[in-house]
Amino acid sequence: MLPILLGKKMAENSARPRVFHSANGVFAIQQDEWKLIQGTKGAGAGRDRVQPDSLMLTGQLYNLDLDPYEANDLWDQHPDIVLKLNRILEKIKNQQEDEK
Repeated sequence: MLPILLGKKMAENSARPRVFHSANGVFAIQQDEWKLIQGTKGAGAGRDRVQPDSLMLTGQLYNLDLDPYEANDLWDQHPDIVLKLNRILEKIKNQQEDEK
């Protein structure tokens, strides 16, 4: 946001990941064109609580450049991206736990 306030143009896709968290325990991470949602399948609207042991086993992956409405789950087609984003997200979550 600061670049905009300074009259500069912001990069469309920042390399810095953005992390999201719901009240039901669902975490998501967005980095570049990819968005990963841990522990849930489909558009459950956050009704189901996420089981911690399921986080790496199931989830959703979207390429937001090609699919901005998150209609085409690519979780099974891109296991390398799933692994990478899960590792980044777990590292961030662990850093937050260490700071408590």
